[in-house]
Order: sequence, then structure tokens, then C-alpha cells
Amino acid sequence: DASLSQGLASLVMRYLRANQSDQAWRIINLVKAKRPDAELGDTLAGFALLAQQAPDLARQSFMAALAKKPGDPGLSRQLAQLALAAHQPELARKFYSDALALHP
Repeated sequence: DASLSQGLASLVMRYLRANQSDQAWRIINLVKAKRPDAELGDTLAGFALLAQQAPDLARQSFMAALAKKPGDPGLSRQLAQLALAAHQPELARKFYSDALALHP
């Protein structure tokens, strides 16, 4: 399952780098439909939205993913980076602290 997730993430990122966002979104929507309880679809959507210069929507997607997988270090890092970019250092610190509390 981890290798499938990595493969899908790589494929989506490849499409995004090639400016083929329609292909990336087809995969993202398929993942979200097939596995609505998994964080992968929301995580991929977050990266796609970042690529499309929509940080607020990306944040919403990453937050939805984090709700499905609390304390995930990668999601927490991504959200902390978005918080820092928005000049919210305390929020960034909270994301890091919450992740460290669950993954010491």
C-alpha cells in the first residue's frame, strides 16, 4: 500500500511539473473516490493546489488530510511551512509540536 501511494504521488507530481494539471486532478479525484477515508487524496490535492498558486485551498486540503492522519510529520511540516509563509509562526510551532507529541 505504501509503494502504491508513493507511485501515485510520483505520477501526480510528474503531471504537475509537466503542466498537465487535468491529468493530475483525474488521478487525485479517483484516489479520493476510491479511498475517501485515507489522507492520500487530500494530500495530493494540497500539492496540486500549491502548484496552482492556491495556498489557502492547499491548506484546507492538507488540514483535511491531517484530520484523517493526526500528527503525520509530513503533513504537519507542510502546514507549518504554509503558516510561516503566512507570517503565523505560532501556528507553525503548533503543527510541529503536535507532530512531535505523537511521533517523539
